[in-house]
Amino acid sequence: MIVLEKFRNLFPINKQKTEIVNGKTMYLTQEQFGKINVVVKSTKNKLNEANDIINNVRPILELYKDNGHIKDGLTISFINDSEQPEVLGFATRDRKNIEVCAEDIHVLYHEIGHHIDYEKTTLESESEQFKKLTEYYFDEIKTYEDELFAYSKNQTLKILENRGIDLTIEETENIINHDWEEMKEYLYSSEEIYARYYAEHIRNILPDIPYSQPEYPNFYEQMAEFAYEKHPEIFEYYNEYFPELTGVAWNNLDKELTIRGESLEI
Repeated sequence: MIVLEKFRNLFPINKQKTEIVNGKTMYLTQEQFGKINVVVKSTKNKLNEANDIINNVRPILELYKDNGHIKDGLTISFINDSEQPEVLGFATRDRKNIEVCAEDIHVLYHEIGHHIDYEKTTLESESEQFKKLTEYYFDEIKTYEDELFAYSKNQTLKILENRGIDLTIEETENIINHDWEEMKEYLYSSEEIYARYYAEHIRNILPDIPYSQPEYPNFYEQMAEFAYEKHPEIFEYYNEYFPELTGVAWNNLDKELTIRGESLEI
């Protein structure tokens, strides 16, 4: 039995099952990567598409499957044909689940950032050391506050228009201001900044890892990008906490230089 288990780990077999969610049949394709259980959830029975998604993210899962910061038994789900496309992803505080939209896989790095932040009872994002780094993000928010407000206002107006809601000018302005306050609360959240910086760290030190580069960065990601570029302390912080990622980056660079006939000198 032990030998069989070893072979299962070497040659994982995709398994598909179904479950009923809100009265609808959901197709689940599963594969195991070390301590991570990967699931592709779809409202349609498309095994080939599910396998394509798993194969596309395989390098990411190989990177994290035995990572010491990942909880053993974590389930990462990729939602295909989502009925809630506005929900790009989330990580549960019990560290058992991460879900991301299959059309926005780059969000996975952000959610892994949350998963790691939740590793301790006292969140890392609430530590005094990290709080100093959030100030750099706040500076970017203040710099681009007009653009951020315009973005929030535009999103609110689109929602109202799509829902066919007819309001007075005063009522509309009240909703716009309410949504802006909610957006600011989200922008200034230490938990969110921790995850945004983490994803930006991945983007910088492992640029060739699949989906590390968002095709169309949103404002939240852009604020993290600007802060990260201006303040090397952010790199130093994440480099200290995640030396294994830096090790992968050095190995990748060493391989690239070897292919080019050059050597890595430190």
